[in-house]
Amino acid sequence: EDLFLLEIGTQRVFPLYIGKEAFRNLPNLRVLDLGFNNILLLDLDSFAGLQRLTILRLFQNNLGDSILEERYFQDLRSLEELDLSGNQITKLHPHPLFYNLTILKAVNLKFNKISNLCESNLGQMPKSFQKYYI
Repeated sequence: EDLFLLEIGTQRVFPLYIGKEAFRNLPNLRVLDLGFNNILLLDLDSFAGLQRLTILRLFQNNLGDSILEERYFQDLRSLEELDLSGNQITKLHPHPLFYNLTILKAVNLKFNKISNLCESNLGQMPKSFQKYYI
C-alpha cells in the first residue's frame, strides 16, 4: 500500500497484459513506468483506483489511437505527466474524460505517426496544461 514508484518496463513477455484494476492495492502510487514493453495490452480499467498517480510512462508499447480515444485515464485525477512517445498514435482525438485531467501539465507524443492536428482538440485541454511534445 505504501509503494510510491513502480517500474515494470522492458519486460520480455509479448504481449504484456495489464488487467482490470491491476493496481488497486497501490492507492499511494505516484509514478508508474510501463515503458518499452513493445506490445502492451490494457484493460479499460487497468488504472482504476490510481487517484494519486502523477506520472504515467507508456512509451514504446505499440499503443494505437484507442489509448486516447477510450476512457483509460478516467480515474487519474492527479496525473501531471503522461509519456506516450514512440507508439502508433496517428490522430489526436482524446476521449471527453481526458479533459477532466485538470492537473495535467505535459503529454509527450514524440515519435508517433500523427499527421493532422486539429485546433479544436488542443484548445480544449485543461487550463493547467503547459506542454505538448509532438
